[in-house]
Amino acid sequence: MVGRKLLRGYFPFRVGGKTVYDGLFYIDKSQGDTIPQNIKSHNLKFVEFKYCVSGLIRDLDDEKKFLQEIDLLVCWENDIKDDAAIEYSIHSLSRENIEPYPGAQKRIKRGINSCQVLILKDFLESLKLI
Repeated sequence: MVGRKLLRGYFPFRVGGKTVYDGLFYIDKSQGDTIPQNIKSHNLKFVEFKYCVSGLIRDLDDEKKFLQEIDLLVCWENDIKDDAAIEYSIHSLSRENIEPYPGAQKRIKRGINSCQVLILKDFLESLKLI
């Protein structure tokens, strides 16, 4: 989706490998086509990939991953209801009045820690591709 420019503003620095998180990206909220010349390490964002939101929540509960370190979850679908009785709240970014990363729709929050969520199924439906 990034390569075909369906999803703009994402520039991978590292994807995969033997690290805690799945990817390290530069994310341009203005969805630009080019990466700035002088990127600093503090401009890079940790991205986690899961099939469902619940996969990340399991990793967080098992302390394999930490919400305060993740900037964006990219998943296929959200299998958690917004009003589910769990210790994590999942809400629309528009409801939270947060400027989203390109394509992101939701936010997972626990206490003061949170990360944005890009749900690919919903994103593709919004483009009328599925």
